[in-house]
Amino acid sequence: MPENNREKLRTVLSEFKELGLSQRAAATLSDLNIQVLNECINGKRKTTPRTLRRAQRALRKHKNNVTTLPHENITWIRRCYVLLCSILGGNNFENLKKLLVEQPSRRAAKDRTWLEASAIRRKAIYILNTEFSIDQAHIAKALSMSPAGVCLALKDVEDMRDDGGELDQKLNEIASVFEAASL
Repeated sequence: MPENNREKLRTVLSEFKELGLSQRAAATLSDLNIQVLNECINGKRKTTPRTLRRAQRALRKHKNNVTTLPHENITWIRRCYVLLCSILGGNNFENLKKLLVEQPSRRAAKDRTWLEASAIRRKAIYILNTEFSIDQAHIAKALSMSPAGVCLALKDVEDMRDDGGELDQKLNEIASVFEAASL
């Protein structure tokens, strides 16, 4: 039976590939860890019926959902996030690399680089939510965060905005650019 499930999973993944999606994208849409998916395909892990059902359900949903809105597309959200981090980080690509390498899960609260990267990430999340109208659940899924983590990031930026100053002015400028672009 597991061999049969493995073959069925390979078939599902080949259909994802025919639709132009990578194995990583298929894993994300299926809510599966890419490493677990690879282990199932390579026979290092048993392919459970549940894993197979998740992949099949994601494939059906993707095929039926031809008119996916951009703000529901995980890849689109991630790209917008990286772009916003770049803008907020001063368009310095060396800083952007550092920013994206500094993992939020590291919790290095005394590390200045980590703190700066964390502040920029929170601002990018805030802009995704407020200016792009992407709901918190989609942001959490796209950025591999918990919904509570996204909520806390939004709350922190709102608190910083309440203090006024440079951040409030910068976010207002960004908002005005998006308003002008939507005319």
